[in-house]
Amino acid sequence: MKHVLFIIILLNFVPTISWTQTEVKDEKMDEFGTLFLVALQSKDINKMLELKPSPKTWRAALPNETKSLSDDQLLNDINKSEKFVSDFNNIIESAEKTKINLDEFEYIGALYGKIEAGKMIGISLKYSYKQNEINIPVSLLRHDSKFYLSEILLSYDIFSRNNLGK
Repeated sequence: MKHVLFIIILLNFVPTISWTQTEVKDEKMDEFGTLFLVALQSKDINKMLELKPSPKTWRAALPNETKSLSDDQLLNDINKSEKFVSDFNNIIESAEKTKINLDEFEYIGALYGKIEAGKMIGISLKYSYKQNEINIPVSLLRHDSKFYLSEILLSYDIFSRNNLGK
């Protein structure tokens, strides 16, 4: 029950995220965007899970929301939630369905609003594919100047929605 409350608290951040986005070059964001792509290209959810916060990071960034949760709950119920696994699989399935080769993607930047340490932020990771641009919206946590993946915000048929492939 407590992990459900934590997820609800996290999801409450999403509506308050500023989507007044600008394209800004940030070395740490570029590093994250590249690592996200490498994880997608691997088609290995464990690679994507490496981008999630550790229990120690969750606790440091959101102490009140995590104080009643065990490390196991943070790792299995929050980081590897059914929704997260489903979102990751949806992106892979969308690539396969539209015959998109993820290895041909290149990271080109990110769109995001104001970034505050210890807060969830919504961003759109931008990738190029055969002279097309694809945006993958995600929510991130910034802690100690590093970005961590919280959620993939749009995954279902993501490549079909952008008229890519086939």
